Amino acid sequence: MKKITSIIFLLAFTTLYAQESLLNFQEENILINGVSVNVGKVLLTGDVNQVTKSWSSFVKKQIKEKVREDDGVLYVKETVVNQITDKRGDLMTYIFNKDNSVSFNVAYKLGYDVYLNSGQYPEEFNRLKDFTNHFVYNYYNEFLPKHIKSKSKDLKKLKKEVSKSEKTSKKATKQNKRLDKGNIKMVNKLTKSDKELAVTSEPVAKNKLLLKQNEYNKTIENNTKTIAYNQGLISTQESIIQTLTPKIDQLSKEINSLNLTLIEVKAKTKIYK
Repeated sequence: MKKITSIIFLLAFTTLYAQESLLNFQEENILINGVSVNVGKVLLTGDVNQVTKSWSSFVKKQIKEKVREDDGVLYVKETVVNQITDKRGDLMTYIFNKDNSVSFNVAYKLGYDVYLNSGQYPEEFNRLKDFTNHFVYNYYNEFLPKHIKSKSKDLKKLKKEVSKSEKTSKKATKQNKRLDKGNIKMVNKLTKSDKELAVTSEPVAKNKLLLKQNEYNKTIENNTKTIAYNQGLISTQESIIQTLTPKIDQLSKEINSLNLTLIEVKAKTKIYK
């Protein structure tokens, strides 16, 4: 029973998290081309062109009218959006980049400097909020699958880089162990050769021993250089792994969150339909 309760709590938490990550609708008063306008603002993931294109398509589908741009603002002028109000007005949208998000601002202008707001028009402004959130879910329903796919590709690349670094480091470590053993053998041979030289007086035999010692020393020198190079290589690969591992963890969490959000989106879009 305790396990079932934990699962229900987890599902409730993930659903809530997904919903909050999407619906951040706020009423604000902002300046648009020098005019103070009461808007409903939502911060979206994506870029301005994506959001603009999606909004234009959404509006056309919902009210059968075309969005037009005027001085950087998107308008449907002198219209009636029944989903919001039965009053004729201008549906205005001001979209711009803000930090790493897209600031999406919707207003409904009823007359000269008169805009829907929660104070004077609480019911209609609440419907403006619903209309905006309806768009948000539709937008994310199209955007998220591609976004998740792109993020998953990035994750795959990072994991591939880590795997490559791990293999390189493992190979270099294995080679160093082999070279270390080789150097020990060479040192043992040098020790044995020194003993032989101590009791050898014949010039030809002595010369052969000295030549062998020279080969042993060269082998040790080359092995030592390779070991030093490999140590640097191992250090570099470990640094790459240490740098990429937190990024992989963060990206994995982000993708999981996006997948949860997509589940929420699909559920909500069915409700709105």
